[in-house]
Amino acid sequence: MKITYAGVGLKAMKPNNMNKSLNDSLLTQPASQLETQVTMTIKIRYFASLKESLEKSEDEISGSENAPLTAKKVWQIANPKKQLPENILVAINMDYATLDDLVQDGDEVAFFPPVTGG
Repeated sequence: MKITYAGVGLKAMKPNNMNKSLNDSLLTQPASQLETQVTMTIKIRYFASLKESLEKSEDEISGSENAPLTAKKVWQIANPKKQLPENILVAINMDYATLDDLVQDGDEVAFFPPVTGG
């Protein structure tokens, strides 16, 4: 399933020789007029009992965001009607992470229940 979200963010712009006149005009404008949409695409994977309870193994969200996007916010965007389970584990690009870790464009975020063994 693909989910689209929207917001407004600031995009840093650096002058370069190829677009000097464009950059000159941008640099003289107030920062509020330099706001642009920052587009991101994030792939989401669900494992074990989460996969079963959500009845899906993956999602993709794309759109623009005005604040840093955390793993917790990714869950909320992809599952607006489903509360984040307690003790959930998260990985960003196959590395364990916390729900407060930031997600970047192109990242893969995985959610899974605590792992037990025996």
